[in-house]
Amino acid sequence: MILRCAKQWDAWWCAAVPPHALAIARIAIGSFWLLLALGYAPVLFVSFSSSGVAMPLLGDGYSGMQLFDAPSPFIVTVLYALLLVCLIGFIAGYRMRVCLLGILVLGLEFWQLSLHVFPATIHRISLFFILVFLCSGADMALSLRMHRERGTWRAWESVSLLPQRLLAVQITATYLGAALQKLWLPGWEDGGILRASLMSSWATPLAFRIVRWDIAPSLYDAAVPAIILFEVLLAMSFWIPRVRWIGFAFGAMFHIAIALLLSIWSFLVLIPLYVLFLPPQQVAAWFGAAKTGRRSAQ
Repeated sequence: MILRCAKQWDAWWCAAVPPHALAIARIAIGSFWLLLALGYAPVLFVSFSSSGVAMPLLGDGYSGMQLFDAPSPFIVTVLYALLLVCLIGFIAGYRMRVCLLGILVLGLEFWQLSLHVFPATIHRISLFFILVFLCSGADMALSLRMHRERGTWRAWESVSLLPQRLLAVQITATYLGAALQKLWLPGWEDGGILRASLMSSWATPLAFRIVRWDIAPSLYDAAVPAIILFEVLLAMSFWIPRVRWIGFAFGAMFHIAIALLLSIWSFLVLIPLYVLFLPPQQVAAWFGAAKTGRRSAQ
Protein backbone atom coordinates (compact mmCIF):
# COMPACT_ATOMS: atom_id res chain seq x y z
CA MET A 1 0.00 0.00 0.00
CA ILE A 2 2.76 2.40 0.99
CA LEU A 3 4.81 1.44 -2.06
CA ARG A 4 1.84 2.01 -4.38
CA CYS A 5 1.16 5.43 -2.84
CA ALA A 6 4.83 6.34 -3.22
CA LYS A 7 4.75 5.36 -6.90
CA GLN A 8 1.57 7.37 -7.48
CA TRP A 9 3.11 10.36 -5.71
CA ASP A 10 6.25 10.09 -7.82
CA ALA A 11 4.22 9.78 -11.00
CA TRP A 12 2.09 12.81 -10.07
CA TRP A 13 5.23 14.92 -9.81
CA CYS A 14 7.70 13.41 -12.24
CA ALA A 15 5.95 11.29 -14.88
CA ALA A 16 7.18 11.53 -18.46
CA VAL A 17 4.56 13.57 -20.34
CA PRO A 18 4.09 15.58 -23.55
CA PRO A 19 5.53 19.11 -23.17
CA HIS A 20 2.79 21.04 -24.98
CA ALA A 21 1.37 22.73 -21.87
CA LEU A 22 4.86 23.92 -20.95
CA ALA A 23 5.36 25.11 -24.53
CA ILE A 24 2.16 27.17 -24.41
CA ALA A 25 3.30 28.65 -21.09
CA ARG A 26 6.68 29.46 -22.66
CA ILE A 27 5.05 31.33 -25.53
CA ALA A 28 2.57 33.14 -23.26
CA ILE A 29 5.02 34.32 -20.60
CA GLY A 30 7.68 35.10 -23.20
CA SER A 31 5.25 37.25 -25.18
CA PHE A 32 4.27 39.04 -21.98
CA TRP A 33 7.92 39.77 -21.16
CA LEU A 34 8.48 41.00 -24.71
CA LEU A 35 5.55 43.43 -24.45
CA LEU A 36 6.92 44.71 -21.13
CA ALA A 37 10.33 45.27 -22.69
CA LEU A 38 8.91 47.02 -25.74
CA GLY A 39 7.02 49.37 -23.41
CA TYR A 40 10.36 50.82 -22.28
CA ALA A 41 11.50 51.66 -25.82
CA PRO A 42 10.21 55.29 -25.82
CA VAL A 43 11.97 56.05 -22.49
CA LEU A 44 15.01 53.84 -22.89
CA PHE A 45 17.69 56.54 -22.72
CA VAL A 46 15.86 58.64 -20.13
CA SER A 47 15.44 55.70 -17.77
CA PHE A 48 18.64 53.69 -18.17
CA SER A 49 21.48 55.74 -19.71
CA SER A 50 23.92 58.40 -18.59
CA SER A 51 21.93 60.96 -20.58
CA GLY A 52 18.79 60.30 -18.57
CA VAL A 53 17.13 62.16 -15.75
CA ALA A 54 18.36 60.46 -12.57
CA MET A 55 21.67 58.91 -13.57
CA PRO A 56 23.63 62.16 -14.18
CA LEU A 57 22.67 63.40 -10.71
CA LEU A 58 24.52 60.50 -9.14
CA GLY A 59 27.81 61.28 -10.81
CA ASP A 60 30.34 58.83 -12.19
CA GLY A 61 31.02 55.64 -10.33
CA TYR A 62 27.93 55.89 -8.12
CA SER A 63 27.81 52.15 -7.61
CA GLY A 64 31.49 51.73 -6.81
CA MET A 65 31.73 49.21 -9.65
CA GLN A 66 32.34 50.27 -13.22
CA LEU A 67 30.21 47.42 -14.54
CA PHE A 68 27.13 48.89 -12.86
CA ASP A 69 27.73 52.55 -13.67
CA ALA A 70 25.32 54.41 -15.92
CA PRO A 71 26.11 53.32 -19.50
CA SER A 72 26.10 55.51 -22.57
CA PRO A 73 23.02 55.56 -24.84
CA PHE A 74 24.91 53.38 -27.32
CA ILE A 75 25.63 50.68 -24.71
CA VAL A 76 22.03 50.81 -23.51
CA THR A 77 20.85 50.30 -27.09
CA VAL A 78 23.11 47.25 -27.49
CA LEU A 79 21.94 45.73 -24.20
CA TYR A 80 18.31 46.40 -25.06
CA ALA A 81 18.68 44.83 -28.51
CA LEU A 82 20.28 41.75 -26.95
CA LEU A 83 17.39 41.50 -24.49
CA LEU A 84 14.85 41.61 -27.31
CA VAL A 85 16.77 38.94 -29.24
CA CYS A 86 16.81 36.69 -26.16
CA LEU A 87 13.10 37.19 -25.60
CA ILE A 88 12.25 36.35 -29.20
CA GLY A 89 14.52 33.31 -29.07
CA PHE A 90 12.82 32.11 -25.89
CA ILE A 91 9.34 32.52 -27.41
CA ALA A 92 10.42 30.64 -30.52
CA GLY A 93 12.05 27.89 -28.48
CA TYR A 94 15.51 28.38 -29.99
CA ARG A 95 18.56 28.03 -27.71
CA MET A 96 16.08 28.36 -24.86
CA ARG A 97 18.48 28.08 -21.93
CA VAL A 98 20.98 30.50 -23.45
CA CYS A 99 18.15 32.97 -24.08
CA LEU A 100 16.84 32.53 -20.53
CA LEU A 101 20.26 33.23 -19.04
CA GLY A 102 20.46 36.33 -21.23
CA ILE A 103 16.99 37.44 -20.07
CA LEU A 104 17.99 36.88 -16.45
CA VAL A 105 21.30 38.76 -16.62
CA LEU A 106 20.07 41.61 -18.80
CA GLY A 107 16.84 41.91 -16.83
CA LEU A 108 18.79 42.28 -13.59
CA GLU A 109 21.08 44.82 -15.25
CA PHE A 110 18.17 46.98 -16.35
CA TRP A 111 16.60 46.56 -12.91
CA GLN A 112 19.67 47.93 -11.13
CA LEU A 113 19.93 50.75 -13.69
CA SER A 114 16.36 51.70 -12.81
CA LEU A 115 17.70 52.54 -9.30
CA HIS A 116 16.45 49.26 -7.83
CA VAL A 117 12.75 49.98 -8.23
CA PHE A 118 10.91 47.62 -5.86
CA PRO A 119 9.75 44.62 -7.92
CA ALA A 120 6.04 43.91 -8.08
CA THR A 121 4.52 40.47 -7.55
CA ILE A 122 4.50 39.72 -11.25
CA HIS A 123 8.25 40.39 -11.43
CA ARG A 124 9.00 37.96 -8.61
CA ILE A 125 6.78 35.36 -10.27
CA SER A 126 8.64 35.94 -13.53
CA LEU A 127 11.97 35.31 -11.80
CA PHE A 128 10.66 31.99 -10.47
CA PHE A 129 9.39 31.10 -13.96
CA ILE A 130 12.82 31.79 -15.45
CA LEU A 131 14.51 29.47 -12.95
CA VAL A 132 11.98 26.67 -13.58
CA PHE A 133 12.09 27.07 -17.37
CA LEU A 134 15.88 26.71 -17.22
CA CYS A 135 15.37 23.16 -15.93
CA SER A 136 12.41 22.29 -18.12
CA GLY A 137 11.80 20.89 -21.57
CA ALA A 138 9.54 23.74 -22.63
CA ASP A 139 11.35 23.86 -25.98
CA MET A 140 10.57 20.22 -26.74
CA ALA A 141 7.33 21.13 -28.55
CA LEU A 142 6.00 24.00 -30.67
CA SER A 143 9.55 25.24 -31.04
CA LEU A 144 12.15 26.19 -33.58
CA ARG A 145 14.41 23.64 -31.91
CA MET A 146 12.10 20.75 -32.79
CA HIS A 147 11.59 22.11 -36.29
CA ARG A 148 15.33 22.25 -36.89
CA GLU A 149 15.99 18.81 -35.39
CA ARG A 150 12.97 16.92 -36.76
CA GLY A 151 11.84 19.01 -39.72
CA THR A 152 8.33 19.79 -38.40
CA TRP A 153 6.67 21.94 -35.76
CA ARG A 154 4.53 18.94 -34.76
CA ALA A 155 7.52 17.01 -33.43
CA TRP A 156 7.91 16.64 -29.67
CA GLU A 157 9.70 14.65 -27.01
CA SER A 158 8.46 13.64 -23.58
CA VAL A 159 9.67 15.63 -20.58
CA SER A 160 9.36 15.39 -16.82
CA LEU A 161 6.08 16.67 -15.39
CA LEU A 162 7.93 18.34 -12.48
CA PRO A 163 8.42 21.82 -14.06
CA GLN A 164 4.75 22.02 -15.02
CA ARG A 165 3.72 21.01 -11.49
CA LEU A 166 6.06 23.58 -9.93
CA LEU A 167 4.67 26.39 -12.08
CA ALA A 168 1.10 25.36 -11.30
CA VAL A 169 1.87 25.27 -7.57
CA GLN A 170 3.40 28.75 -7.83
CA ILE A 171 0.24 30.12 -9.46
CA THR A 172 -1.85 28.49 -6.74
CA ALA A 173 0.38 30.00 -4.06
CA THR A 174 -0.03 33.42 -5.67
CA TYR A 175 -3.80 33.34 -5.20
CA LEU A 176 -3.61 31.84 -1.73
CA GLY A 177 -0.92 34.34 -0.71
CA ALA A 178 -3.06 37.24 -1.89
CA ALA A 179 -5.95 35.91 0.18
CA LEU A 180 -3.88 35.32 3.32
CA GLN A 181 -2.26 38.72 3.01
CA LYS A 182 -5.65 40.39 3.17
CA LEU A 183 -6.32 38.63 6.49
CA TRP A 184 -3.50 40.41 8.32
CA LEU A 185 -3.01 43.68 6.43
CA PRO A 186 -4.66 46.50 8.47
CA GLY A 187 -6.00 48.16 5.34
CA TRP A 188 -8.23 45.17 4.61
CA GLU A 189 -10.10 45.26 7.93
CA ASP A 190 -13.04 46.89 6.16
CA GLY A 191 -14.14 47.87 2.68
CA GLY A 192 -12.61 51.32 2.76
CA ILE A 193 -9.60 50.12 0.81
CA LEU A 194 -11.84 48.98 -2.04
CA ARG A 195 -13.52 52.36 -2.35
CA ALA A 196 -10.17 54.14 -2.05
CA SER A 197 -8.72 51.92 -4.79
CA LEU A 198 -11.54 52.89 -7.14
CA MET A 199 -10.53 56.55 -6.63
CA SER A 200 -6.75 56.07 -6.67
CA SER A 201 -4.21 56.91 -9.34
CA TRP A 202 -4.64 53.34 -10.60
CA ALA A 203 -8.36 53.76 -11.15
CA THR A 204 -9.91 53.95 -14.61
CA PRO A 205 -12.86 56.07 -15.77
CA LEU A 206 -15.03 52.99 -15.27
CA ALA A 207 -13.93 52.77 -11.63
CA PHE A 208 -14.72 56.46 -11.06
CA ARG A 209 -18.16 55.88 -12.53
CA ILE A 210 -18.79 53.04 -10.07
CA VAL A 211 -17.75 55.24 -7.14
CA ARG A 212 -20.29 57.83 -8.23
CA TRP A 213 -23.04 55.27 -7.66
CA ASP A 214 -22.55 56.00 -3.94
CA ILE A 215 -22.65 52.36 -2.91
CA ALA A 216 -23.33 51.81 0.79
CA PRO A 217 -20.15 51.28 2.89
CA SER A 218 -21.63 48.04 4.24
CA LEU A 219 -21.49 46.55 0.75
CA TYR A 220 -17.80 47.41 0.44
CA ASP A 221 -17.28 45.81 3.88
CA ALA A 222 -19.06 42.65 2.77
CA ALA A 223 -16.99 42.50 -0.41
CA VAL A 224 -13.71 42.08 1.51
CA PRO A 225 -14.38 38.60 3.00
CA ALA A 226 -16.08 37.64 -0.26
CA ILE A 227 -12.92 38.45 -2.21
CA ILE A 228 -10.75 36.51 0.24
CA LEU A 229 -13.01 33.47 0.03
CA PHE A 230 -13.14 33.79 -3.76
CA GLU A 231 -9.35 33.75 -4.09
CA VAL A 232 -9.06 30.68 -1.86
CA LEU A 233 -11.77 28.76 -3.72
CA LEU A 234 -10.35 29.86 -7.07
CA ALA A 235 -6.92 28.45 -6.24
CA MET A 236 -8.46 25.16 -5.11
CA SER A 237 -10.78 24.84 -8.10
CA PHE A 238 -7.89 24.62 -10.57
CA TRP A 239 -6.95 21.21 -9.15
CA ILE A 240 -10.47 19.72 -9.21
CA PRO A 241 -11.34 18.36 -12.68
CA ARG A 242 -15.12 18.75 -12.30
CA VAL A 243 -14.94 22.49 -11.56
CA ARG A 244 -11.62 23.35 -13.19
CA TRP A 245 -13.07 25.08 -16.26
CA ILE A 246 -15.49 27.03 -14.06
CA GLY A 247 -12.49 28.21 -12.06
CA PHE A 248 -10.70 29.19 -15.26
CA ALA A 249 -13.71 31.27 -16.34
CA PHE A 250 -14.03 33.05 -13.00
CA GLY A 251 -10.28 33.61 -12.83
CA ALA A 252 -10.31 35.20 -16.28
CA MET A 253 -13.24 37.45 -15.37
CA PHE A 254 -11.48 38.40 -12.12
CA HIS A 255 -8.30 39.54 -13.86
CA ILE A 256 -10.18 41.28 -16.66
CA ALA A 257 -12.20 43.20 -14.06
CA ILE A 258 -9.00 44.27 -12.26
CA ALA A 259 -7.53 45.43 -15.56
CA LEU A 260 -10.65 47.40 -16.49
CA LEU A 261 -11.05 48.99 -13.04
CA LEU A 262 -7.47 49.49 -11.83
CA SER A 263 -5.36 49.42 -15.02
CA ILE A 264 -3.39 46.45 -13.66
CA TRP A 265 -2.97 44.50 -16.88
CA SER A 266 0.06 42.39 -15.98
CA PHE A 267 -1.89 39.60 -14.28
CA LEU A 268 -3.80 38.89 -17.49
CA VAL A 269 -0.82 36.71 -18.38
CA LEU A 270 -2.03 34.22 -15.76
CA ILE A 271 -5.07 33.38 -17.88
CA PRO A 272 -3.21 31.46 -20.63
CA LEU A 273 -1.03 29.92 -17.91
CA TYR A 274 -4.07 28.07 -16.56
CA VAL A 275 -3.16 25.49 -19.21
CA LEU A 276 -0.55 24.24 -16.72
CA PHE A 277 -3.34 22.75 -14.59
CA LEU A 278 -4.64 20.57 -17.43
CA PRO A 279 -3.44 17.00 -18.02
CA PRO A 280 -0.48 17.19 -20.42
CA GLN A 281 -1.96 14.49 -22.67
CA GLN A 282 -5.14 16.53 -23.06
CA VAL A 283 -3.18 19.60 -24.16
CA ALA A 284 -1.06 17.52 -26.54
CA ALA A 285 -4.24 16.15 -28.12
CA TRP A 286 -5.19 19.70 -29.14
CA PHE A 287 -2.25 19.59 -31.55
CA GLY A 288 -2.96 16.11 -32.84
CA ALA A 289 -0.18 14.57 -30.80
CA ALA A 290 -0.34 11.03 -29.48
CA LYS A 291 -1.58 10.70 -25.90
CA THR A 292 1.53 8.87 -24.74
CA GLY A 293 5.06 8.30 -25.84
CA ARG A 294 7.16 10.33 -28.24
CA ARG A 295 6.10 12.05 -31.42
CA SER A 296 8.62 11.93 -34.22
CA ALA A 297 8.82 13.98 -37.37
CA GLN A 298 6.77 12.45 -40.13
